Amino acid sequence: MTQTFGLADRSSEYRDLVSKNPKELSGEQLYNRALTLWDIPYRELKLPTSNGSAHVLVSGPVDGKPLVLLHGMSVDSTMWYPNIKALSEHYRVYAIDDIWGAGKSTPSHEDTEITTLVAWYFEVFELLQLQQINLIGASQGGG
Repeated sequence: MTQTFGLADRSSEYRDLVSKNPKELSGEQLYNRALTLWDIPYRELKLPTSNGSAHVLVSGPVDGKPLVLLHGMSVDSTMWYPNIKALSEHYRVYAIDDIWGAGKSTPSHEDTEITTLVAWYFEVFELLQLQQINLIGASQGGG
């Protein structure tokens, strides 16, 4: 199911951003530049949800146990780059950009209720067909 939500592989385009002055790059371009630090194969997904679109980075073996990564406040899923190689050795990793902060997930409306965020995450899990997960959260993502 999630295969249909895959974005085109743009990793070579992202590598081209490394040679550019960071001050001249947009927020999305800086995010894409940070993805060049992920030294493993990954896929980007854009999932339509009832509260906007969810951007998810997926890596690791297809048959690995699911591991969901929730980033901290004021950062995005690229924060996991120092850990992603080790985590992806044995787990199918899903790093989800939340809809409130930085990253490529985009809300369809302004709603900062925690119940909305929790329901949104469960909707994303359902779209990803995740029944049982291992979960790692940092800072706000751990809350």
